This record gives sequence, C-alpha cells and structure tokens, in this order.
Amino acid sequence: MANPLGLSSVMDGQALSFGAQSTVESVPVSPVVGGVAGYNVTTAGANGVASVQPNVAGVYRLTAYLVTNNGTTPSVTSLAATFNDGNSKAAQTVYFAETTAGTALNAASLANGTYTCTPLTVFADPSASIVVTYTAANTPNDHITVVIEQLA
Repeated sequence: MANPLGLSSVMDGQALSFGAQSTVESVPVSPVVGGVAGYNVTTAGANGVASVQPNVAGVYRLTAYLVTNNGTTPSVTSLAATFNDGNSKAAQTVYFAETTAGTALNAASLANGTYTCTPLTVFADPSASIVVTYTAANTPNDHITVVIEQLA
C-alpha cells in the first residue's frame, strides 16, 4: 500500500517524522523542574514527597502516579499540593484525584492497587515552594511518582 501521508519511522531511537516535520523538532517539551520516581512511603501521617521552588510566577503542571500496598486495606489516603497563588500570593492546597472513579484523594478510602492521578495545573508564585504531600494511615508501603513541569 502506498504511503499517502508521507509517514516514516526509525526504530533505533531516532525521531519519528510526519512528512517533512520532525516530531522532536516541532513539539514543544515542557521543562521538568522537579519530581521523584517511586518514592517509598513507609510511615503513617504526612510525608513530603516532592518540592520545587519556582523561580518565577508561572503555570506549573503536577502529575502523579500512586501504588498503594498498605498493611490495612482500604486505607485513608490524601495526595495534595500546596503553593502560593501567583495572583493573590495566598497559600493554596489542591488535591489530586484518581482517574478510574474520579475520587479526590482528600482522606479517600483506597484499596491496595495502582492509581493514575489527574494532572493539576496551578499558577504558583515564587514566594513559596510547590510541595506535594502524601498522607497515609495504618502501615503504608506505598510508592509515589510525581513530576512537576513549568508550562509558562
């Protein structure tokens, strides 16, 4: 079959291209400014997972993935971000939500399992760090991955 769209690909790690336009050269990539991969929480209560100090007021995207393996299931769980709002300069707290049922992770009762979270988009001021905190009850052995990107 002919290739009417001009698609080509290379399987050795080089860029995929669409016609004459390279996806690597033409798709902007937001800089990752902070995060953690597979952070293991083994202590009940509030645990600081990731923190980044914004260098300018701007829009940041926070993405999270959670694996719960609590000794008591279901377990009460919270996953939140705190920051100072870029307009009001006031402290803000926002909660991640898991994508399967849309449950806000604000003292949510979660069974052991894997949870992809909806990304958070915040306008943060450099007067305070963006801090992601995970709170678990009972005897957690949970793993959290968080990525913080600066969008604008």
